[in-house]
Amino acid sequence: MGVDDAVIPDAAQWSYEDHSTATNPRAALPEDFAAMLRETM
Repeated sequence: MGVDDAVIPDAAQWSYEDHSTATNPRAALPEDFAAMLRETM
């Protein structure tokens, strides 16, 4: 309860909504960038 609750879910939601091909077919990513996202999630 604190900064993490306010910041991390928003960051994760932004990453998922903007970068996931499931929600945005035009957001197809290069493999190296997709791998970077998986490591940070």
